[in-house]
Amino acid sequence: MRPKDGRHSIFMRMGQGILNAILFLWRRPSPPQQITLRSIIPKKLDQPAPIVGDPYLTYDIFVYLMFFLDKAELLSVMQTCRGLQTGGVSCLLQRAPILTSDKHMRSFFSFMLVDRPYRFPMLQTCNLGLRCTLSDSAFSLMIQTLARCNNITTLHLTIFDEVLEENPNVAMAIASLPCVKCCWIHAHARVYTVAEFIGWMPSPIESLAFESHQGLAYPDMLLQNFKMTLESLIVSFADFTELKAEYPHLQHLEFIDEAAVKLDTATLARTFPALSTWEFPFHPPKHDGFPEYTRWLNQAGFKKDGCWDHLDNISGHIRHIYRTGVTCRVDQLICHMDVSDANELQVILHDLRPRRLQLRIELEVFPLDLPRNLLAEASNMTDLRLTIVFDSFQDVPQAEIIEDLYDILATLRLTYLSVMLKWQDIEMHLHSSHPTLLALKKLGDLDFVARASSAIPTLRSIAFSVSGISVSEWSIQKSPHGNRIPRLDRMQWLS
Repeated sequence: MRPKDGRHSIFMRMGQGILNAILFLWRRPSPPQQITLRSIIPKKLDQPAPIVGDPYLTYDIFVYLMFFLDKAELLSVMQTCRGLQTGGVSCLLQRAPILTSDKHMRSFFSFMLVDRPYRFPMLQTCNLGLRCTLSDSAFSLMIQTLARCNNITTLHLTIFDEVLEENPNVAMAIASLPCVKCCWIHAHARVYTVAEFIGWMPSPIESLAFESHQGLAYPDMLLQNFKMTLESLIVSFADFTELKAEYPHLQHLEFIDEAAVKLDTATLARTFPALSTWEFPFHPPKHDGFPEYTRWLNQAGFKKDGCWDHLDNISGHIRHIYRTGVTCRVDQLICHMDVSDANELQVILHDLRPRRLQLRIELEVFPLDLPRNLLAEASNMTDLRLTIVFDSFQDVPQAEIIEDLYDILATLRLTYLSVMLKWQDIEMHLHSSHPTLLALKKLGDLDFVARASSAIPTLRSIAFSVSGISVSEWSIQKSPHGNRIPRLDRMQWLS
C-alpha cells in the first residue's frame, strides 16, 4: 500500500544507487552489541525485494541507516536527497566533531550559524581544544554558537596556556551551558583557574573527569557546585585529604595517576558515603613509599570515623588497593600483581572477601614462580577469572603443570572458572618453531578440566585458553551414576 503522506513520497523517488547501498547495509553483519537493522524493519521488509518499488522505507528507518555510513557516504546521501538533509545533519552533529584547529572551528561554527535554527538543538556533544593562538574570528563564532546550543549534555575541553584569562567571554559562554551532565577537562593550564571556571557552571553535572599536570590542593573548589548531582569522578592530580563537603550521590571514583593523588581512605568514606566503584591504575606505583605505614594510618582512621559497609567493585594494581586499608565486603575485585605481591593479595582477599575475582599474575617463569597458597583466603569466591602472564616457560611434564594449578584451585568453591595462560612474546614467535610455543601446544586442556571438575564439586563451567594457540569452554554435567563429566561446548584453535 502506498503512503498518503506527501512528506514521505520523496523517498520512493530516490536513485537506484541509494537503495542499492541501503540493501547492502541490510545484509552487512551488525557490529557487536548493537541493534540489528532487521530488528527495526517491518516483517514484510525482511524478505528479498526488488531494487525499485518495494520495499517502502519510512523516514525513521532512513535516518537510522544513516548511522551506518561514514562521513563521505553521509554527505553524498544528503546531496542526493534534500529530504534527508535534516536527518543527515543530526547524524553528523551526534558524532561529536573534535575541534582543535582554527580552521576547523571557523568552518564548523559557521556551518552552525547559517540560517538553520533546527541545528542548534541537535548538537548534544561538543569537543573543543582551547588555546591562545585561535583567531578572534574563531572565538567570536564559538561564542555565538554556544549561546544558542542549550542541549549540549557532554562537553570535552582541552585547555592550554592562559586562554581562559585572556578570553573571559569564551569562558563565560562555556560556563553558561545549562544542560551539561558529563564534562571531561584536560588542563594544560593554571589548574586553579580551570577549577574556578568549572565551579561557575550552573549545569547539573553528574560525571566529571579532570586531568591535569599540576596538583589541586583543594578539590572542593572543583566539586562544590555539584554536591547534589555528582555521581562519577575521574581525577589525576589532587589532595583528597582536604575534602570538607559531602557528596552523597557519588558512586564511581577513579584515579588516573595514583602518584599524583593524596588520599585518606577514612576521609573518602565520610565524603563519598554512596561509593560503589573505586578504580586505580593497573600499573604498580611509581614510588611505593611506606605501604605498611599508609595502610596502618588508613585503618586507624576507619576505627575512628568508620568505613563503607560494602563496595560493588574495586580495581587496579594490588599495591594501590593494599595501601587503602579497606576492610569492607566487595562483590568484585579486579587486580594485577607481580609474583612478589602474593602476601598483599592474601591480606586483601581476607579483608574484602570478594565473590568474583579477575586476577592477572605476572611471572618470570611459569609454572615455577607460581605461589601454591595464593588463593587460600578466597573462601567466599564463586567466580574466578585467572590470567597468568609469563616471560618464559619451563618445559616440565604436563602432569606437573596441572598439579600446580590444581594446588591453587582445589580449596575453592567456585561455580565458574576461567584460566588463561599468556606468553608475553607470543606475537613475535607465533609462526616459528620456538621451544616455548611447542611446549605450550602440548598442554592438554581436557586433563586440567577433568581434574578441576572432580576437585571442585560446585563447579558448573570452565574456560581454558593458551593465548595464540587454543580456547575451549566446558560445562560440567552429572552422569546417571552421579559422576561429574565435562562436556565441550566450544573449541577454537588459534594456530
